[in-house]
Amino acid sequence: MRRFPNHIAIAALLTALTAGTAYAVGGPPERRLAISGECAECDFSNKNLAGAVFVGADFEGSTFEDSELPGVRIMESRFSGTRFGSANMENSELAGVTFSHADLSDVDFSRAVIERVNFSSAQLIDTDFSNTRMVFVTFIGSDLSEAVFADAELHQANFLRAELGETNFRGAAIRRANFTETQGSGVSFRGADLTGSSFVGAVLDDVNFSHTNLQHVNFSSARITDISGLTKNSLDGACGNSETEFGDGIELPACENISAPPAPPMPNSFSVEFRAVGVENEAHVDRRSETESRIYVDLHANERARMEALEALGEALENDSSGISREDLQAILLETTREIARVEREMRRSMRDVERVERDRQRMEFNADRDRRRIEIDSHRIEMDNELQRVQLRLQRAAQRLDAEVQARDNAQASDNAQIDEDWDHDDESDNDHTPHNN
Repeated sequence: MRRFPNHIAIAALLTALTAGTAYAVGGPPERRLAISGECAECDFSNKNLAGAVFVGADFEGSTFEDSELPGVRIMESRFSGTRFGSANMENSELAGVTFSHADLSDVDFSRAVIERVNFSSAQLIDTDFSNTRMVFVTFIGSDLSEAVFADAELHQANFLRAELGETNFRGAAIRRANFTETQGSGVSFRGADLTGSSFVGAVLDDVNFSHTNLQHVNFSSARITDISGLTKNSLDGACGNSETEFGDGIELPACENISAPPAPPMPNSFSVEFRAVGVENEAHVDRRSETESRIYVDLHANERARMEALEALGEALENDSSGISREDLQAILLETTREIARVEREMRRSMRDVERVERDRQRMEFNADRDRRRIEIDSHRIEMDNELQRVQLRLQRAAQRLDAEVQARDNAQASDNAQIDEDWDHDDESDNDHTPHNN
């Protein structure tokens, strides 16, 4: 497991990892951080990344276990095979994210906004999705044992072949959901709205349907046993087939004999309003630059606009179309599709702005690093020149001292030689005085 990222916005990430624990003691972190790039098999466990923004990130096989991630925004990113065990992701906003084969057990997603997220084959044991808002979310083949969806709102959710052991959907709005071939026991749908959902081929035991809306639910080929909470009106509009086993001797009418519910009154023209909601409180976000702050606020606004577009489309699909003409339905879909395309263009434009800002920052950091190295080299050269001058001065002084010593020795030697010569001359004179003269 790698301890450091590669091919990632390292500066932002390291700042995040060393950020203070202000959030943990009750206050939000002082700034939000933008993280992008690729970091496979990296270790970010037990880190505080509260409020961070992940854009176009790929953390395949990495770990965020026991990390603080409340309020994070994750857009168009991949976390396949990543471990998030016991992480805190409450109040997060996820859009276009892949968690396939990830371990998200005991993660807190409460009050999150989740759109176009793939949880296929993920471990979601004891995961908290209470009070979440979801649209176009996939749980195909996931293990949702003891997961909690209490009071959640799900549009177009797909639970195909999911494991639902002790799963809690109390009070959830799960209209038009796909529970085909799900398996499990101890599942609670108490107070939930399952209108128009499909349980085709599901095998469930010990199921609580107290105060559950089962209008137009398809139980064809399902085996639902040990049911509690049903009343004589609970199954109005629900249907099955000859292979359906539902409770103790309860027979459901064939689905082909059930008429669709009447469509709600529709206006002559249908329009969808898209608003950039949820950005009014973004002014306090302190990023590295004013330009970058604006870009990320725009990204968030565009993502929320797309969320509303998809929810509007989901709600339109949930309503029976028998009261809408084919031309009106096509106009609705065309208008919604155009609006989604417009928002996506805005997001791509914002993403390009983000990439340009990142390139400019990297270029500035490179230039600053180059200038810093140049200053260091010049400073080192000046220091070496000064040291060389000091050495030369010491050598010059040593040479002067040596010359003085040599001169002193030469003078002393000359003086000694002169004294010796004088002594020899004196001796010669003495010898001449004592020599006898012959007349």
